[in-house]
Amino acid sequence: MLFRAVALLAFIATPGCFYNPEGSVSQTDTTTDEVTTSASTPHATTTATGAPACGDGELDPGEACDDGNRTPGDGCEEDCSVTPSFQCGNGELDLDEQCDDGNTIDDDGCQSDCTKTPVCGDGTQAPGELCDDGNASDEDACLGGCVPATCGDGKVWAGNELCDDGVLNGAYGHCSDDCSGPGPSCGDQLRNGAEECDDGNLFDDDDCSNECLAPRIVFATAATYSGDLGGLDGADAKCLEAAQALALPPDVEWSAWLSDATADPATSDRFDTLYSGYYKLTTGEVVAHGWGELTTLPLQAAIGIDETGTPLDLPAPVWSNTFRNGTRIGADHCDSWTSSAVETLGRLGVAGATNTTWSDAPANNPADCSQLLHLYCFQRTAPL
Repeated sequence: MLFRAVALLAFIATPGCFYNPEGSVSQTDTTTDEVTTSASTPHATTTATGAPACGDGELDPGEACDDGNRTPGDGCEEDCSVTPSFQCGNGELDLDEQCDDGNTIDDDGCQSDCTKTPVCGDGTQAPGELCDDGNASDEDACLGGCVPATCGDGKVWAGNELCDDGVLNGAYGHCSDDCSGPGPSCGDQLRNGAEECDDGNLFDDDDCSNECLAPRIVFATAATYSGDLGGLDGADAKCLEAAQALALPPDVEWSAWLSDATADPATSDRFDTLYSGYYKLTTGEVVAHGWGELTTLPLQAAIGIDETGTPLDLPAPVWSNTFRNGTRIGADHCDSWTSSAVETLGRLGVAGATNTTWSDAPANNPADCSQLLHLYCFQRTAPL
């Protein structure tokens, strides 16, 4: 019993084992004059013995940086951690960064300061941009290339322009110079540029086609002639004489459908082989739609009407020496249409036919040049 009492007294007398009324164990103070670490700072503060401290300008263990001060926001914070904005390029989006693509390369979408690379359409007018409305539309006041919309840029500004053909504005068949609507064109009832006529309607085979081309009149002469026509020029003059004697356009040129050793309708300038309007009789019936149809397809109406609109006694022979396609057949051309001798020969077609025999009728060829035959006359140019 005495042993147990002595042991208890020894335990109670042991230093640092007294009860602390605050609820914790208290130990005897054995510290020296050294300053302890502050509980509010994760790094050491300046101590009397020179222990590591944030803000001393030296990078100590546990510090991400130390710039010699404790000023926040200058790149190194007061707790020696790096200011977030100074971590641009780490691939992580910090609070004050617009972007962070993990590098410090400019103009790749994210700048070296972690701001977004300026692009047209971001709503901010950057250097080199004349405008920026925040979209890529080409129909408003600022185009997708960040330049202001103007008449002539080839883009239709909705609500301000009705058309815009760019550099073609003002040209025939395109937008007007001020982008207010169509410019001069076929169908506006005004004869513009190369138009031969303009009746403002959509009837193609009337007196003005939808290409604004006037019709070309075709007839077979009421008069008949031997093979001595005075050459091709003389034959053309006979067509002009017949046309001028009647109520036909007085200011146009005429050509006879003839071929000799030197020229034919298809390969000389005596006919407009690019014509795409309508060939018509003096009575208004359509013979063919353009040169292409005239020389390749059956005629829509036979050329059996003379310059007065009077039908010929059909079938009526017509001097020709020409295939339907407008080329020369051969040497039977009455000595280049200068001979009426019986011994010279010429080839003919048949007025009243719509097949190939209108231009050359093999069953009737050749004929001696003393015979009197009609001529086919074609209007070559449009009225002035």
